[in-house]
Amino acid sequence: MSTSSVVLRVIATVPGGGSAVGLSGPFAVLTEPPVLENLMISPGRPSVPADVNITVDVVGGFPIWEVWLEADTPAVNISMTPVAGTRTFYASLSYDAPASVTFVIRASDVRGVWASLAGSFEAVDEEAPIAVAQAEPREVPVGGTATFDGSASTDNHRIASYAWSFQDKDAQHLEGAFANYTFLHAGTYEVTLRVEDASGNFDTDVVTVIVASSAGGVRSETVPLADLCALSLLLFGLAAAALWVALWRRMFQDRGPR
Repeated sequence: MSTSSVVLRVIATVPGGGSAVGLSGPFAVLTEPPVLENLMISPGRPSVPADVNITVDVVGGFPIWEVWLEADTPAVNISMTPVAGTRTFYASLSYDAPASVTFVIRASDVRGVWASLAGSFEAVDEEAPIAVAQAEPREVPVGGTATFDGSASTDNHRIASYAWSFQDKDAQHLEGAFANYTFLHAGTYEVTLRVEDASGNFDTDVVTVIVASSAGGVRSETVPLADLCALSLLLFGLAAAALWVALWRRMFQDRGPR
């Protein structure tokens, strides 16, 4: 405990215009500032949107006059509320978006002597966005263009990036909530949309695009060579059999009654 010594000089005016001087002391005067302790932040890792409660205990040899909190995000300077019957003071801050917050709590007693205690916390976003992948049109001919649309995707704060990926001979990568692509090869394409927010949370969705060999919507199919050979032999056999049947009938017709 810190003290200082003072001498108190008392001057009293007496009737008739005289005065009397009395000296006494020295006196020990308490000079320690208030003590701030037991700082608590609840929740310790707030996930937005969140209300953050800050409490601190303030102890002093003299009555506490005021306790206030100064924060940088948001920029505030507010008085902390005493909890009745305790030495605890509290304040609340609200956050809708991620933030790195530093603050200082200051306490002053009735003499004007004050002390401070600093703290910090991170308000984080732990909620992933919801990806919604769409394409227009969903069926295009070879050489046609499809527009990918991720604008229906949502997030509790905001979506920071949209990335489209699929295979068309080689890996294809497109960026943006809207993206266009011209397909030069027939086939069925699984196009993946990945959306990510500013905190790194992400989600994916898939949309299917069918590319036809003609505008009529007939899809290109490749028939294996072995199947073509087998089909050719079958057709040749059927034609040969039909020819023998025709010759056989002709022979019997020629041998019949004249």
